This record gives sequence, structure tokens and C-alpha cells, in this order.
Amino acid sequence: MEPGTTALPAVSNWKSEGKKATAERRASFEALATTLVVPGAGVEIDAPPRDTRGPPGDRMSLDLATLDLRPAGKFVGARPELWFRAWLDVADVRHFLDLVSVRTDRYGVQHAEAPELDAMVRLHALATGADGPFAPIRFAGRSYVLFVSPSAR
Repeated sequence: MEPGTTALPAVSNWKSEGKKATAERRASFEALATTLVVPGAGVEIDAPPRDTRGPPGDRMSLDLATLDLRPAGKFVGARPELWFRAWLDVADVRHFLDLVSVRTDRYGVQHAEAPELDAMVRLHALATGADGPFAPIRFAGRSYVLFVSPSAR
């Protein structure tokens, strides 16, 4: 989401640990927590940290078990369990939540388990400016990367 495209307050600096930047981020996340609609899920701003990266309190928690994740791999000719998709509504905009099964080769390069999905992983890496493999999550016994993308109008 870009500032100004939703009702979320703008954040001038996402990296600074100064009081002003921290207060702006907190206000933005608090606004996000009230506009994010995920059926059966809650958003907590001050949930106990599960991860030590980033300033405490600037994280959201999402329980994947509460989402209607549907196998989607068959739509691209891959095994269904290698790609799951659900939908999120953020500030009245439908977003796709995609879980793509990944593996990391011996050189540290991350690939989708299904070659048909590798382009999706590469495009997200390019779009986010990732400088290494995405941090995977475990779901249904596999490693997945999670992407959230707005739908087209």
C-alpha cells in the first residue's frame, strides 16, 4: 500500500528508531489494524514478539489457520499444494494472499518448488528489492513464502 491510497497515515521514515518516526509507524499500524478485515482473524499491534527483527510493537500477527486458504497450484499446472491462495480486504480493497512453496539451493538461491511458480517468486523479489532469499514460514509441513498483492480494479 502506498501512503495516500488508503486512510492510513503517511510514514516519513520506516527505518529510523527516533520518536517521531516510531510514533508515525505506530499510528499507521494502528490505523491498519482497524481497516484490515480478515474473516475470523484478529490483528494485534502489541502482540508478544515472535521474531526479534524490527522494533517491537511494529509487527502484526496473522493466524493462517483462520484463513480460507485454497490450493491453487492446479491453475498453473503445478501440484495443488505448492500454491495456496486466500483473499484479504484492506480498506475496502481486495488483496490476494499467496503462499508459494519454496526451496533454497546449495548456493543460497531461493526457487519455487514448482517451476511454473518461480516467476511469481522472482517478480516479488524484484518488486520488493529483496537482496536475498525471502524468510519462509512453515505451513502444512512445507516452507512457503507469503505475498500480499492488491487485486486489479
